[in-house]
Amino acid sequence: GQDPTLFTVTYHATQQDADDLMNALVSPYTNISNPQQIFVAITNNDTGCSISTPSFNVEVQEAAEANSDMEVIVYEICDDEMDDDNDPTNNSAQFDLATQNDL
Repeated sequence: GQDPTLFTVTYHATQQDADDLMNALVSPYTNISNPQQIFVAITNNDTGCSISTPSFNVEVQEAAEANSDMEVIVYEICDDEMDDDNDPTNNSAQFDLATQNDL
């Protein structure tokens, strides 16, 4: 919900680099361990103040296959009112992927 023009977000391989705002990772990035913890620095562009406590893990599962049998997957739910009624509060549709587990 924040205005992205007010903040700069950078990603780092170490907590120290995030704290020091040094050696930001570039995109595309290839992780060096699996899983790998990535550290985030968020800087306020007006004040220069930053926070570097958030982090997340990147894990690559190379054997994972979303559609291993190559059968066509048909699962569609549409919001028929989207963009036709000028009401942005109903521009979404909800669905539960668990309903597809046994198919």
